[in-house]
Amino acid sequence: MPSNWVVTPLPGPTTPALSGWSVSGATTVGAIAQKGGGWGGYGHVAIVDAVSEDGSQIQIRDMNGQAGFGRVGYSSWIPVSTYQHFIAH
Repeated sequence: MPSNWVVTPLPGPTTPALSGWSVSGATTVGAIAQKGGGWGGYGHVAIVDAVSEDGSQIQIRDMNGQAGFGRVGYSSWIPVSTYQHFIAH
């Protein structure tokens, strides 16, 4: 991630877009998935590992999320709508 990005995943995709990254509601493998809310209101980010054939489901990996604090977790298939933004270069 570029050094000028805020480390915490604050709601809204403006910083990545200003840095030349693509931000959308559609995803691809390797994209950064971002959602608002969550712990402390800062939101959460994850990496997209797989996208279903019809694009409605994704598998992700994250840190400090589904596996608990200080651990990397891997999801089964979850709705793509779980995350509001997908950031790709």
